Amino acid sequence: MRTLTPAERLVVGALLDSGSRSDRARIARAGLPTRTFETAAHRLLASGVVYDRYVPNPTRMRVPAITFGLARPFVERSDMLVRRWQSTPGNTVLWRTPEWVFAVFFRTPLAAPAKLPAELVLPAECSGSFFLTADSRDPQVPVYFDFAGSWAALGGSPAPATYPRPLPGAGESMAGLPGTRPPETERSVALALARRPFERATGGGGPRRRSPRYFPRAEQRALRNGLVEHIVLLDLAQLPAMLGGGTDGLAWVHGRLLDRLPPEGLLAGLRSRARLAPFLFATDERRILMGALSRTSGGPPPPAPGGVRRASVAGVLRQYLEEIEIVRSPLESITVVTDHRYERLLAAPGAGAGLGRVA
Repeated sequence: MRTLTPAERLVVGALLDSGSRSDRARIARAGLPTRTFETAAHRLLASGVVYDRYVPNPTRMRVPAITFGLARPFVERSDMLVRRWQSTPGNTVLWRTPEWVFAVFFRTPLAAPAKLPAELVLPAECSGSFFLTADSRDPQVPVYFDFAGSWAALGGSPAPATYPRPLPGAGESMAGLPGTRPPETERSVALALARRPFERATGGGGPRRRSPRYFPRAEQRALRNGLVEHIVLLDLAQLPAMLGGGTDGLAWVHGRLLDRLPPEGLLAGLRSRARLAPFLFATDERRILMGALSRTSGGPPPPAPGGVRRASVAGVLRQYLEEIEIVRSPLESITVVTDHRYERLLAAPGAGAGLGRVA
């Protein structure tokens, strides 16, 4: 992967920005001629620098529990743990390095959130593990794999208009939803959209095939009414080369909130004072888990606007958290096992019949 041109960096920023939902809005966001934008966007999507996913609304799919797991398995047990996590219904994301394994699981009900960790980690299998279960009906996942803020903070493009993007369906209630399973019509449309990026990858197609304007009407309606949300993700393996160095690390942070301090205060402090834009931030109101990209080489980060001195990330964390643990790894060490496969959300217990496990 070569270093991106200034125009390509602007296009990546526009594609990642969740507020730019139409082609016209993305072109305006990039500030480039239409032809230049379309050519660059097609090239970047074809190379996998950025890529599409469609996330079904977990509340409407009746799977309001989302569990994030971070484990440090012993070397001889790592493959076994990865296979177990990958085969667990509801697993949508699974990354591994020689040091840690990270995963996302959607499931229902919320009644026994402690049960899942016991199912996933066997005794004497890990040197440490951390699990956090959030509720999609509350704003407990205010940043969900939103790389627009990170891209801007690392110098890729101007600040996004709408960062952060929360988990789809945040704050929605299940009280008015009929039954314990989604209607078959909604489940079928959500499943078709979740599978669409993989059908396109194997079947070819240009920009028109990607644009929702050319989707069936039922799929367009699902995107408009929030049944499914379109997100654009960043290929982390290509990130160091894209920006010409200076960004080649990923850090996980978890800890317990001090004196019932609000988690939103921590997120706001990290953004405004430390100029850190996590791509993931989740809480169960007692603890937090966040993921962020880090600059490990290539000089200092870009200066804060107005020359304001940045607070240290560690200093902000200590004001809000105790029992802090930080796990870092170079991006090149990450292997993606399950890459945002949201058809698996629909295979989670309680989310539609007859789906089973998805390989």
